Amino acid sequence: MIFMDLKTVCMCICRTAVNTVGECKSPIAYINVRVGKKFSFSDAEFLEAFNSMKWDTAVSTADLGIVHDENLDCAVKVEKVSDFFDEDGKCNVFEVPEDKSVIM
Repeated sequence: MIFMDLKTVCMCICRTAVNTVGECKSPIAYINVRVGKKFSFSDAEFLEAFNSMKWDTAVSTADLGIVHDENLDCAVKVEKVSDFFDEDGKCNVFEVPEDKSVIM
């Protein structure tokens, strides 16, 4: 495994999210990731790094949802990206293709 710093991990998550939603014009609200036992950073460090790098990007409105999965073979995997709920309580949920989901 190639070591990445948190800033690089967060930039890869951003790029994956933007590529996943494609031409959707709605702002990204949530990016859901799973982290495995190979992920060596705390949730607080991860969220701080993500929140610091997201401003003035296509994911500036996004919150990062983190789920821990001890069975995950990789360190970070992006699972889903969604936009904001509309007035009817519906939102678009974009599943990240398996071949694009693994960050590290």
